[in-house]
Amino acid sequence: MQSDQKMLKRIYYKALFPSMIAILGGTVNVFFDGIMVGQRMGETGIASVNQSLAVYLLLCMLGSLLAAGSSVLSAAAMGGDRQQEGRDYYCMAVETAFFAGLVLCGIGFAFSARLAHFLGSADTWQLVESYIRVTFLGGTFKILLYVPYYYLRLEGRTKQAAIAMTMMTVLNIVLDYLFLFVFDLGIAGEAWASNIGTAVACVMSFYFLSGKNSGFRFRPVRPKRKMLLEAMRTGSPLALNNLLSSLRLISLNSIMNIAGGSTMVAAFAITNNLNEFSICVQNGVPQAGSAMLGIYNGEQDVPSVRKLLQLQLRMGAICASVFAAFLLFFRGQMGSLFGTELDVRFPVACLAVGIVLGTLNSVMSYYYFAVMNTGMANLITVLRVFVAPVLTARLLQSSGAGIWLFYGISELATAIL
Repeated sequence: MQSDQKMLKRIYYKALFPSMIAILGGTVNVFFDGIMVGQRMGETGIASVNQSLAVYLLLCMLGSLLAAGSSVLSAAAMGGDRQQEGRDYYCMAVETAFFAGLVLCGIGFAFSARLAHFLGSADTWQLVESYIRVTFLGGTFKILLYVPYYYLRLEGRTKQAAIAMTMMTVLNIVLDYLFLFVFDLGIAGEAWASNIGTAVACVMSFYFLSGKNSGFRFRPVRPKRKMLLEAMRTGSPLALNNLLSSLRLISLNSIMNIAGGSTMVAAFAITNNLNEFSICVQNGVPQAGSAMLGIYNGEQDVPSVRKLLQLQLRMGAICASVFAAFLLFFRGQMGSLFGTELDVRFPVACLAVGIVLGTLNSVMSYYYFAVMNTGMANLITVLRVFVAPVLTARLLQSSGAGIWLFYGISELATAIL
């Protein structure tokens, strides 16, 4: 048993850094998009990107709904020595993600003007429309990317997932600079940079997954209704997280606008970008062990499940504390980093506290997701992602208290649960 525990630690530590790097590929894109647009277009530009982020999260919702649930069921099938069933879930995920992406993005593109009026404000909606129209044109790749990302991790090939996501990041940053500062394409150029980077990462990831040593190769299948519904049910906690993140963003933008107009919205955009950046820690720590949890749960190896959960909580506390300390040390420079003169020291400090508690909450949410306790995972997600932050921010705004305290209070409420 002691030997098994040492092996568990070794495998988890080996997966931790690549898992964080892989997630960083997506979060850095959002982070640098905010910085570059802010530097080029000021507070209006960064507010527009933040308001458009709801569309990106909607695409993430569909991708995670199909890919995450299928990968967990594939892991359980592998743990139960049902290899073919695990491969069938993979093929089903590829097909449904592709066709569902085409339908959703086609509808979104057709109604992008109306959606921009809903998401944006009087001085930003035209920029929001330009951004989301381009986003929908490449949205199928954003949805489809989730499938090889989760299945590469399931096979223990987190380094290859990290390579693909790093390539996406590098391309996005380089193209952001070219399209914004050299060719002056405006906010649409930033969206094109994101599309191109995602498409390249998607192709690379499927190429890695189709190697001769891979256990998951695509072949056309006729998705069974029962399998599809089970995959969607299992993936609902992560999909719900992205859906509620989108709704939270819309709600908090509205609350911040009431609290202080465009200046408060811009300040929230900065802290939200930093919060998105921190997802490499908040989600990276639990995702490094989620595939292992699924396999151990399929084998009914309770001691290993418990040990891995304890390890994730400990590493989550350490990594999140280091990240929070970094934010606190540089909080005075964050406004200028995003091309504004806003004083965001207090909001960033509140965010730093929330990130530490949020990482521990994320570990617990992923634990319930991996062991297929979907009800508890969804309960934590609903409270943490939407109900607690929106309700807390609204109460603080109404009372005239420091509205930025919602970052810590909402995570604390979830932690108590």
